[in-house]
Amino acid sequence: MKLIPYTEPFDVEGCRVYFKSADDCWFIGTKSVIFGMRVVAWRNGSVGPVVDYCAGDNPPFLSQLLVTVAVIFSRRVADGATEREVVNLMPTWQRRPIDGDPCWPALQALAAEVVA
Repeated sequence: MKLIPYTEPFDVEGCRVYFKSADDCWFIGTKSVIFGMRVVAWRNGSVGPVVDYCAGDNPPFLSQLLVTVAVIFSRRVADGATEREVVNLMPTWQRRPIDGDPCWPALQALAAEVVA
């Protein structure tokens, strides 16, 4: 998927958008919650986020997580991908924030994989 980064992020439905797909289908950004920040991704027109990872109250980790999710989308998600395809690709978490969960190394490995 071709992602377009925003140098001046904008807000959509309570989320700050940092990347969008070239076909306007997907958005990737951050969302404030009571206990910190989350990295979220959603398909245009969806009810809520399809990807929702907790970064806690840790700005450096939030940045790292945001870039990791963006890299996965740019390398592993096809243009026009469905919500189900993205859910099936992305690792699930068991505890928050995810920097202490097995989900985090799985995300890093997924971002590092080179797709042939």
